[in-house]
Amino acid sequence: MRISDLFVLCQGNSFELLNMQQDENSSINFVSRTSQNNGIVAKVALTSVKPFEAGLVTVALGGSVLSAFVQDSIFYTAFHIMILKPKVKMTLEQKLFYCMIIKNNAYRYGYGRQANKTLKDIEIPSLDECNAVIEDYKIKPIKTALDGKKSPSLHIKKWKEFKLSDIFDITYGNKFDLDKMSSDSPEINFISRTANNCGIVAKVDIVKGRNPFNAGCMTIALGGSIGSTFYQSEQFYTAQNVAVLKDKDGISISKFAKLFIKTIIELEVGIKFRAFGRELNKHIKKNFPISLPVTIDETPDWQFMENYIKGLPYADII
Repeated sequence: MRISDLFVLCQGNSFELLNMQQDENSSINFVSRTSQNNGIVAKVALTSVKPFEAGLVTVALGGSVLSAFVQDSIFYTAFHIMILKPKVKMTLEQKLFYCMIIKNNAYRYGYGRQANKTLKDIEIPSLDECNAVIEDYKIKPIKTALDGKKSPSLHIKKWKEFKLSDIFDITYGNKFDLDKMSSDSPEINFISRTANNCGIVAKVDIVKGRNPFNAGCMTIALGGSIGSTFYQSEQFYTAQNVAVLKDKDGISISKFAKLFIKTIIELEVGIKFRAFGRELNKHIKKNFPISLPVTIDETPDWQFMENYIKGLPYADII
């Protein structure tokens, strides 16, 4: 069975976020080709174009190719997003199952290949097969005591742009090859260019003469799932094309503030780099821009960032 047998496929809006009016109080999400946050990169105001309805599936045809999500609110999309509408009534669990199946085909689209022409022909299980899998898995809902009302307003227009290198010391990681790593007594995380599991793809042995990076650093994928950024809570080594961000001397940034910065970095990558096929390697140390909330003396407001993240739903289980 192919995707086109179960879904009606239609092109997204092909809007540019730079030309949209952002509105943090809007119910309209803007979906781009990122693998993070259900593909949502902003909330935007209504235009003369009717938004897509909630409950549809979005699939990135480029960028983080085949990143597939069920949209729980009305939305617009960026370039190269396909919308899937089920031909028969489906539950949320069924849609999520097919999102997983679609994502699992991403390996077919390495080396910059896009899925514009071939998405409809990707093989997927039938509904009966889908239901059999769902029945075997019982997902326990994650609960939070927070409703997001404690997070302060962002007031994005008052933010200031910095270079990422003004905030962090940036290196290019270890450039290790996982196939050549030993794992007889694995205890160190190995970070690659994936968008999943905080970038961790394995645990490996300590490499003699090479100290791992310390917990508390951040990592950015410069290739692969380009721009995927993570806070690393344990020591780690990295593969090639992974940048490591370490607090500059005299600056101490909390885990929560770094999670705020993670989101901003990924948004910047999607808007200014991934969308135009630009590489991060050449820009990450010198020219990578990042806009942040600031204090009255126009320095990054770390406390505001921490408070914002701590007030979000599910922050109590981070």
